[in-house]
Amino acid sequence: MPSARVYRIGLALVGLALLGWLVWHNLSGQIGPPAKVSGGVAQRIDAARSWQYDDRGQLAYRLDSPRVVDREDGEHYRLETPLARIVDADDGTPPWQVSAETGWISRTGGRVELEGDVLAQRAPHATTGRLEMRTQAMQIRPGDRFAESRAPATLIERLSDGAPRWTSDSERLALDWGEQRLRQTGTVRDVFQPADAP
Repeated sequence: MPSARVYRIGLALVGLALLGWLVWHNLSGQIGPPAKVSGGVAQRIDAARSWQYDDRGQLAYRLDSPRVVDREDGEHYRLETPLARIVDADDGTPPWQVSAETGWISRTGGRVELEGDVLAQRAPHATTGRLEMRTQAMQIRPGDRFAESRAPATLIERLSDGAPRWTSDSERLALDWGEQRLRQTGTVRDVFQPADAP
């Protein structure tokens, strides 16, 4: 009898070991953290805020993003729904607020690329109404106070009631806000509202 009992216990242990191996083999990817993260992601940071200063030590921009993903390539961070506040060299000039669906920022912070429904806005200042710029892609070098879009872009100056004073469409544009210079290239189409229009 003891040999039959040992035989049954041994058979039960082999069955349990086989069942344990099958469970581990089928569920190991779902139990615990994955062995390797795919997609080149090194880390994710939620509710991120960064500041970049120019060569003179003045604040060039502040960048907020609900989520920043650090890529393993070591060259840039991916931004989700970024919002940038770009500061003018003149303290009296309102900052530009720039938003987009997604973007990238270089590891040094010297270059920001925004993509998808990019909207840049600046509050009224002196004799200029609220300014808006809309495009699908924009590259910003805040330390150089320079931005450009190689995609079609629309500039709008709005009156106090929100109606456009003028609009300007172009195939590409470059804005050097340190020098207060705008260059539009390709086909450019301007529309001005008459001064006496309601």
